[in-house]
Amino acid sequence: MEVETITVPYLLGKGLGPKTVQAWKSNLQKGRPEFQKWIQSLPKKEKGQVLKILIQNKIEYKPMQLEVRKIKKTDSKSQKDPWNFFWGGGYQNLDMRYLPVKEKNHSSAYLGLLSEKNRLIFEKRDERISASADFEWEIFRMTIGNRYKPIPHFYFAKDREFYSQFDGNFTALPQPIHTSFFLGLNPTNTFTKGHQIGIFDSYIHSREPGIYYTSPNNSYSATYTPISRVSTFYINDLIKISNLFINRTQSESMFTPKDSFGFLYSKSYTEDNNHQIDITCFRDSDLLNNHPSEVQEAGKIAQNLGFGRYRLYSYAGIEGLYSSYGLRLESGYSVFFPFFITDYGALVFKYKQYHESGVTYQNEIGRSLLYEYRSKMFTTALGYELRELGGAWEGKIVLPITKGNLFEMSFLFRDGDLKTRSWFENWTYATDFNVNLTDRRQIFKVKWISKILTLNVSYSERQNNINPILFINVQFLYQFPLD
Repeated sequence: MEVETITVPYLLGKGLGPKTVQAWKSNLQKGRPEFQKWIQSLPKKEKGQVLKILIQNKIEYKPMQLEVRKIKKTDSKSQKDPWNFFWGGGYQNLDMRYLPVKEKNHSSAYLGLLSEKNRLIFEKRDERISASADFEWEIFRMTIGNRYKPIPHFYFAKDREFYSQFDGNFTALPQPIHTSFFLGLNPTNTFTKGHQIGIFDSYIHSREPGIYYTSPNNSYSATYTPISRVSTFYINDLIKISNLFINRTQSESMFTPKDSFGFLYSKSYTEDNNHQIDITCFRDSDLLNNHPSEVQEAGKIAQNLGFGRYRLYSYAGIEGLYSSYGLRLESGYSVFFPFFITDYGALVFKYKQYHESGVTYQNEIGRSLLYEYRSKMFTTALGYELRELGGAWEGKIVLPITKGNLFEMSFLFRDGDLKTRSWFENWTYATDFNVNLTDRRQIFKVKWISKILTLNVSYSERQNNINPILFINVQFLYQFPLD
């Protein structure tokens, strides 16, 4: 594993403050010698946290070997692989007219044990009681139940009625799944160490067992069932070329003999962040949440969407979008540039063109004026887009409040008689965005994430429909050591 592959959400989840995480990333970009000097300059407590993260991720970092050995000798807890006890629960409500009550409300409760290599959980999802275990021995790893899996896939055997806001790298609460079983090998020799390969069985994913593989640090992962030929692939990798070019790629996809679905996101940027290229594309379908054969029988129509953006010095650039959903084809592009810049943000003008064909033929032009402020840790944008027969207010904010506390908000308010759908970014802090098209009159989303409590609220109103949709989800997780 390389230190460059450690993500911002992972560092925040380990208890590092936003300022420390920002310093981690900025010093790492300057090179490993500078990164080493920064670690040596940290206060004793923060220095211990940083070195412990490196040890837990088995990072071979020669300039730090003396420090790592020192921590290993003095930190008896890490040698004993101590267990932590955790407990928590969650409640969610989907307030939508005509939806059955049993589908509106869902609740969960759980308790379990977590160590550096093993996990055990007992939980109650609505009226269902289940258990899951993840145990790792010297060369074997076994995972069984409704919560844990050795592959990092989010969509694999996903329980549609529940999700985890505490999802992360070897967390106590990854994404809930349907009953699955995994048994794999952990090779220990020099050339294959960190790789895992094994067999799995998950009825909701495929009718028969299959094989799986994960690479070190879970950067690449795949599953395959030979008989039904259903396969899934996962990528989460960072590539650094010299000191000028950095690329982050994330992807998850599912393939069947008849179709394929999934998403791909790629972000490329220079060391100084003056040039950024974002590319995202997805093929969306219920197949990502259901059994493949059931979706094929239902004959669902998938949506294909591609989006690209080039950003220059944060506030200038171009972007384009293309989408197809059955016979409905939509495309567009925009150009944006600042005309007033200060240390506190910029006023940005954006020209956007929309086009729709296939079922109906529409052309629209939008002109926006936005206030934007962008930094490595904080982003905010607010503006109004004027079109021929109406317009739209759009805003977003991403704010790390204190250590381990993150706040996000995004909204879209459309007014008038708009001919085409708006581009709306569904995005979260320190992860990658995705763009979709919407004709809803209003969308308002708020999310707050901390180490113990999370809140997710979403409100929207559909076009020509007086019945709004309100979604509320609250989750909490509390952990403490047993010794």
